[in-house]
Amino acid sequence: MALFSRRPTGPVKVTKIGMHWDTEDPFLFASHHEDDYPAGNRQQAPPLQEIGGRNLGRDYEKRLGYRMYHGKVVPGFPMHAHWGYETITLAETGYIDHFDNMGIEGRFGFGDIQWVCASSRYSHCEMYPLADQEGRNPNDITQIMLNLPNEMKNGENSVNTVWDGDVQRASGDGWTAKVVCGSFGGVAATSPSTASWSHGDNGVRIVRLSMEPGSRLGIDPSAEGANRNLYFVSGKSATVMGVPVEAESRVKILEAGEVVVENGEEPSVLWLLEGRPIGQKMASFGPVYLPTLKEVREGMDEIRMNEYHEWPWGVVDRAQPLGTGRFIRYPDGTESRPPENRGERRTGPEFYPSGNPMPPIDRIRTPHRSERSAKFPQTSPAHLHELLDPGAEVLQPRDLGLDEVDAVRIAEQDDIPPHEALRHARLEPVEDVVHRHPALR
Repeated sequence: MALFSRRPTGPVKVTKIGMHWDTEDPFLFASHHEDDYPAGNRQQAPPLQEIGGRNLGRDYEKRLGYRMYHGKVVPGFPMHAHWGYETITLAETGYIDHFDNMGIEGRFGFGDIQWVCASSRYSHCEMYPLADQEGRNPNDITQIMLNLPNEMKNGENSVNTVWDGDVQRASGDGWTAKVVCGSFGGVAATSPSTASWSHGDNGVRIVRLSMEPGSRLGIDPSAEGANRNLYFVSGKSATVMGVPVEAESRVKILEAGEVVVENGEEPSVLWLLEGRPIGQKMASFGPVYLPTLKEVREGMDEIRMNEYHEWPWGVVDRAQPLGTGRFIRYPDGTESRPPENRGERRTGPEFYPSGNPMPPIDRIRTPHRSERSAKFPQTSPAHLHELLDPGAEVLQPRDLGLDEVDAVRIAEQDDIPPHEALRHARLEPVEDVVHRHPALR
């Protein structure tokens, strides 16, 4: 008996989506994370009683309104590799802390967009800190991976943040749009990376659309030959070119002309992804997309051999200190911060949520390994000043949710120097540290 596939007969093809979205060339992958995290503790993590029983390290089950993903203390994604494409991340709500193998670090969120061009081997961590210790910490994060043509692979990597105030916006009767890339509604944006398929006449458009109940939106024609998809992320119902669509659906648009979207009775959010296909033969495995399978295998071997010992941040799931504002800092000391902190309850990166200035001790020197076997005397908070060395490798106690007094208590009980106490505490499960150190309860 012959098997026949049903070809779409209308202007669109509708399929269901979940957290991860099917995409078409030039896009590789897209995901949407929406979680409702509780108030954070001193480690900017959920309370222990809420994460007990989870499959920590790979928690994709939504319990109590949220997932931990690959995080074991702070939710998110500890160190992992990218190679051969751009990653665009919009944190509409909530924060993302990032550190990478290039020495770049930062925090972005509440409408900011990060562009990572991982043309060559690149590793970073992306953690979701629960920065609010008084209220809940909801997040709404969308991540899209845009492929690079083979001639752009194995070039220079770059990381850039577009602050919310600099994001291009368009609006009409009952709708607004954040234009991440391409032209829409009379405004335009493009990748800040040197290498990007979005440069030139490739018709790449990445747009987040918000529609009020009963509103109507016309999406102008795409570039010739572009693949076009709408992702109906939240809301209830809408019609696209006359076809009824429910929320959590992908709408593959089969025509290049104008697309009319009519929203239903609830506010809705949709994403538009368009672009001419790259159309080149490539091979991939895991996070690596390169021209040939041989290069992919060699790349995976290179990641396994080098990723951990080249990581400059000590721990692979690092988060920014409690009270940090939004910023990006490069290894040469260059730093960028948003001109205003919309959506943040913090009073700024130099303050705790209480508004009190940070104490002056925010760096503890990590001695050379030749020093670590020496016997350290009992230490008091005052003696920590003697360990300060701004030019040395540093650890920040607030990365661990610990203050200087906590470090001293651990050091005195375990008979180790304070910097080692902080390091040990960070590498151990939180409940083990608290169990061994009643003073921290």
